[in-house]
Amino acid sequence: MFWNVTQGFSLDVYEKHMEILSLEEVVKAVCGQVVSKGRDVRIQGISTDSRKIRTGDLFFALKGECYDGHQFISQVINAGAGGAVVSHEFMGNSERKDFFSIRV
Repeated sequence: MFWNVTQGFSLDVYEKHMEILSLEEVVKAVCGQVVSKGRDVRIQGISTDSRKIRTGDLFFALKGECYDGHQFISQVINAGAGGAVVSHEFMGNSERKDFFSIRV
């Protein structure tokens, strides 16, 4: 995986080598705190782009100059994301019991 400041994670390279992660592994890696916990979900991939979320992905809600990823939490929940890494509370409740959020 590598990081490009203008484009975010380069998923085309990263996805090929992605190991499935547990909630506990993600929390430890980002030094976060579980805000809402779903069932034992295994993360299948990572995305910073809500339009590219796939089932089981972890969404990083990044805040930039033009967009705030927190505005797209409902969209990623509906797209099947396993969870989200957030920096503050977000609007969007989910009936899904398997969605979690981690605050950093």
